Amino acid sequence: MLILTRPEHAEGSIAVLLLGPVILLAELFNVRYDSVTFARQVIVKEDDMPGRQSKNATMHFKTTIQSEIPQGRNGKHKRIVTTILSDLDGLKAGSALKIPLAELAESKEKVRSALNRATRKASRKVATASDSAYLYVWNASE
Repeated sequence: MLILTRPEHAEGSIAVLLLGPVILLAELFNVRYDSVTFARQVIVKEDDMPGRQSKNATMHFKTTIQSEIPQGRNGKHKRIVTTILSDLDGLKAGSALKIPLAELAESKEKVRSALNRATRKASRKVATASDSAYLYVWNASE
């Protein structure tokens, strides 16, 4: 530890502690009247110091340019949910879509859940019902 003392007219001192790649600077202030010592610490990492080059760590994964990364996610229910929502846009009031359960790739519960997530995200009110053969979907009134 290296302690640098201030001139006689200033109170306190500065302590510099070298810990490998990290330098700890502590500014110590002594209060004369109530004998309390206050410390302010500043941690400076070797990477943060100007004029120093950091050692390049070896990469564990391949890298790519961000513009080449696909944005968004196409989940497994996207096609059926998008189709239902587009059909609901053209649906007359008082009508419902009649979707055969046999044509669904997933269970009616999973499709209904995915539809619920999509409609909440789009702030739409949609109601569903089902029987043993069909899933019914319609625009709910406000």
